Amino acid sequence: KQYTPIMQSVLRQSWQDLPEREVGRVLVLYTGGTIGMKDKGDGFEPAPGFIHETLVTLPMFHDPAFGTPTMESVPSTPSSSPSPSFSRRRGSLQSPMVWPSAGGPSDFMFVTPVLKKGKRAVYRVLEYHPLLDSCNVTDRDWARIAHDINDQYKDWDAFVVLH
Repeated sequence: KQYTPIMQSVLRQSWQDLPEREVGRVLVLYTGGTIGMKDKGDGFEPAPGFIHETLVTLPMFHDPAFGTPTMESVPSTPSSSPSPSFSRRRGSLQSPMVWPSAGGPSDFMFVTPVLKKGKRAVYRVLEYHPLLDSCNVTDRDWARIAHDINDQYKDWDAFVVLH
């Protein structure tokens, strides 16, 4: 169900108010690739911000009762933790690839509707900068993705790599 902006402000909830037992924490690493490509007229290219633009329009991926995802304590440097405030441990993301300049378009917390088992997924989409084109990905890029997951392993319940 779509809500007007006025209704959204009345209905807006904060993901931070959800009991931890009702939430699964997911870190999504959006690295580029086909899933985030847009037609540029002369072909498809990875498009910064496209994933955020798409997710906010799909209620199955973000509950409108939580309003439009906004920056919530998102760090602006690679040495800051992208972990939500209910994180078990504060970590440090070492790879500069993951952080767009000063809080890019996809550094937002999303909240799914209640899922089958009564839980929600609260997830952050971290967009790599620059986005990687599949034909240019090297072993070094895949190793960097693995290191990013390793660095944040204790802070999140699950990881998704979008490419």
